[in-house]
Amino acid sequence: MSEIIDGLYAYRFKGFAQDNCSITNFLVGVGTLRIEAQTVKESDHRATYLRLTGGAKQPADGHFTVTGNIDWHADDCRGSATLIFSQLDVAVGLGQVLTGNFAVVQASEREYWLTSYGGADVRYGARPPVKATELVEGELRWISA
Repeated sequence: MSEIIDGLYAYRFKGFAQDNCSITNFLVGVGTLRIEAQTVKESDHRATYLRLTGGAKQPADGHFTVTGNIDWHADDCRGSATLIFSQLDVAVGLGQVLTGNFAVVQASEREYWLTSYGGADVRYGARPPVKATELVEGELRWISA
């Protein structure tokens, strides 16, 4: 268990995020992504969030692509990742781009656990990025080469 394995992964996550208006949301998501030489490529990500402020607000869905890098420390089976979630299926210039940082540990030969740290930068369309506070955890499971 010393190198992160190149290949196609299924992943899932859940957690909380607070936007710049101090509205707390619960998030869940699943997807697939390909890792090659510690670079995240060819991804498809689906997520749903629910505002926790009441008012009968319905859950909202999102479709994203994920790119990024993993800085892997082979000597102790851990690392960090920077992942960029870019929203699809919205008008050009209106989508959300979220850049998040994650701690990564190897849980088994082909499974990795992640937890967010350091907050996230969120940009909506052409507006400047803002900080969003999030606490998200998830797992990656290798499914094929």
